[in-house]
Amino acid sequence: MQRPRPRALIPNGVMGRKISVDSATLMNKGLELIEACFLFGLSPEQVDIVVHPQSIIHSLVEYPDGSVLAQLGSPDMRTPIACALKWPERIASGAKFLDLVRTARLDFQAPDPDEFRSLALAQAAGARADLR
Repeated sequence: MQRPRPRALIPNGVMGRKISVDSATLMNKGLELIEACFLFGLSPEQVDIVVHPQSIIHSLVEYPDGSVLAQLGSPDMRTPIACALKWPERIASGAKFLDLVRTARLDFQAPDPDEFRSLALAQAAGARADLR
């Protein structure tokens, strides 16, 4: 069976109370690319990077049959953190529940390489490290 193809998402909105240091080049997204390669045994060329302005989808995985599974939640990092901390069980994260009617739409676009300069660096580092 072929492995799923992860898509690294770059949020573009308010993600809850600030708990980290700003990064103008979003290097943390480059690190998430390397993490996805390591976890799924893929090369950086096999992982798509997508900008998602609404910050509703926290992760996507595309399967060989063409289906895509997504983890959606309010644009609050407490949701995916709670999921990661207690997986496979679920705990209350403290985030507001997602209102799909108010959300209404989900947009995606390719990252601008001039705006997200660290992504090329992370792709090169991941390729050099051979994380598969």
